[in-house]
Amino acid sequence: MKTIKKWLMRLLILAVLLIAAFSAFVIFVPFSDGMRAGQVMKLSHKGVIFKTYEGELNLLLMPSTNSSGMVSPNVWDFTVSDKAVAEQIMQASASGQRMELYYKERYFKFPWQGDTKYFVYKVMTAAQPPLQQPIPNPQQIQTTTPIGGVNGGQPIQVK
Repeated sequence: MKTIKKWLMRLLILAVLLIAAFSAFVIFVPFSDGMRAGQVMKLSHKGVIFKTYEGELNLLLMPSTNSSGMVSPNVWDFTVSDKAVAEQIMQASASGQRMELYYKERYFKFPWQGDTKYFVYKVMTAAQPPLQQPIPNPQQIQTTTPIGGVNGGQPIQVK
């Protein structure tokens, strides 16, 4: 009888250790890490008991088209757990700057860690993309060439 209790106790201890090791792996080892650049559209401090910073980054790429043919925005949701990083994001977002957000993706997240599996840990101001040349107003076009076709060889006067 004592040997059965010893083996059951050893089996229970082994099971607890395996569960603890698996939990530590899932919580502390990132699945992936990387950087995403764009403009932060929203950053809010959410939660009733456990407050986290939840945000949305507009990736500023061409909009993707979903299966119904509708244009959908290219938005990435993320979580920030560090208050200093969240304040940097808020300051840069208020000025409309483009930012690079460095993140780690976890296998699993607990409810008190935030809404997403993407945890931002570092922020840098990104270089602004080159601006396209503005389309000139038709009244500002200086030309002697007819616009939109031939006008008997005469320049078209834009009013």
